[in-house]
This record gives sequence, structure tokens and C-alpha cells, in this order.
Amino acid sequence: MGLVLVVVGVTVLLTNRGDESLGWFAYAPLAEATYSPGLVVTSTHLWAAGAAVVGLVATSGAVGFIVGRRDRGRGA
Repeated sequence: MGLVLVVVGVTVLLTNRGDESLGWFAYAPLAEATYSPGLVVTSTHLWAAGAAVVGLVATSGAVGFIVGRRDRGRGA
């Protein structure tokens, strides 16, 4: 389940640019320079990042538990 959250979170972060919903740009006619918003962080990006972090924590906890159980059973 953790890996699914990581994959979904990273996919949403990489594919959802967020700037399509703004629909505006500004320009200075005398300077002929176009200005557009740089990094746009939406609530979707925050939810996706949170899902990815929760997935990473869950996956690392599961892997740590499995590795710890495997080493304990060898009777070292």
C-alpha cells in the first residue's frame, strides 16, 4: 500500500502542473517582455506530496520490520 501511495503522489506531482487553471499572463508592451507565473503550488500538489511522504514512511517501516524479523530468527 505504501508503494502505491508513493507512485500516485509522485505521478500527480509530475503531471499536474497547476498553471493551466490560472489562465492569465502579463506583458509590458514597451519592453516586449512576457511575464508568467513561475512555480505554482496548489492544494493538489500538497495532497500529492503528503501521500508520497506517507507512502515512503509506510514502505520504509514495512521493509525495516521485515529485515528485523529475518535477522532475529537466525539466532545470532
